[in-house]
Amino acid sequence: MALILWALWILYVSMMNIDRAVEQKELPWQAKLMVYPTKFVFDLVEIVANTFVCTLIFLDFPKEFTVSDRLRRYHEDQNQAGWRMILVNFVKPMLDPFDHKGPHI
Repeated sequence: MALILWALWILYVSMMNIDRAVEQKELPWQAKLMVYPTKFVFDLVEIVANTFVCTLIFLDFPKEFTVSDRLRRYHEDQNQAGWRMILVNFVKPMLDPFDHKGPHI
């Protein structure tokens, strides 16, 4: 479980950097050849993490496609989230600094 979450975080940091480069039109075609498989692997790891790992960690079935959307749901409805907010507050500082658009959660 920890290995999947670590891989998801590494891929998240990579994808945020890729998103920034795409928005700034700095991504040459050579890099795009590597981006597409990276995006596929990221999506696959995210599905596994959200469906299986996060379901076990949060004791809650996913209502959304991504782990980030799940964390946002907990963050937006803190009263419903209860003890899960401890985990959200633990993860949030590991995501927000890498999202160039602002707070991730």
